Amino acid sequence: MSTRDKNEGIVKKKKILYKIPGGGYNTIVTYNRKDAGKMNNNSKQNSRANLYVTLLVILMMIAVVVAIAGAVVRNVNTDAAETTKPASRVEETTKSDAADDALAEGSDKSSELAEKDGETKEDSSADTTVRVDGEAEEILPPFVNPTGGKVVQNYSMDVPVFSATMNDYRTHKGVDISVGAGESIHAAADGVIQEIWDDPMMGKCLSIAHAGGGVSTYANLHAELPAGIAAGTSVKAGDIIAAAGESALVEVAQEPHLHFELQINGTSVNPADYIDFSSAAEQYEG
Repeated sequence: MSTRDKNEGIVKKKKILYKIPGGGYNTIVTYNRKDAGKMNNNSKQNSRANLYVTLLVILMMIAVVVAIAGAVVRNVNTDAAETTKPASRVEETTKSDAADDALAEGSDKSSELAEKDGETKEDSSADTTVRVDGEAEEILPPFVNPTGGKVVQNYSMDVPVFSATMNDYRTHKGVDISVGAGESIHAAADGVIQEIWDDPMMGKCLSIAHAGGGVSTYANLHAELPAGIAAGTSVKAGDIIAAAGESALVEVAQEPHLHFELQINGTSVNPADYIDFSSAAEQYEG
């Protein structure tokens, strides 16, 4: 029933017709060996493709599993590190608290020693010096109003003030304190009389050196000074050092007063910053 191709020598496909009862024909198709081989090859190729796809899917699943496992391990390590950090901070805090307690204990012991020393030594607050870098430095003594009167002309080195005598505006290096002519002038603080001189404009002047670099100057004094008042004489706050006069030509148009200046370490300062003049009957503004 088969036919052979002379060139290929294999069976080709063949159509067989047979009659169907009731009429008509049906066709049966057969394939030769070559077509059957091609079908087998296609089947094998499809199987390989399916295998490759399956392997690829499996590899992708393995990669996903490995990635998930790595993420889990990293999270576990991070949580472990965060869990151990507070312990370190607690340890540091404990050490810090221990150090603070030690310092506090040392401070308490120092206080106890200071109290014990205080039983045998004099109170250091009575000393008129302070320590700076291990060296003794004197401090200013307290100052008092040298006349007890009111201020009639304020200190003004930044803004010129009017001078009734000179009829112009000029700076004022001290304060003018009211006092009756011939009334007593008192030392403003403890110290040593440094100099006494006659100034052509400010009249009879006297200066006192004080501890802490302070120097007080008294001008417009009476020409005659009390007995014993001379350069080098030690005085106490409130001691009488002169009498009020009218010797300052540059301020002669004003009412009787004491022209008072104060310097600290060679720098002019406002005496009102160191002396309370509020106890006087009245204090005038410039």
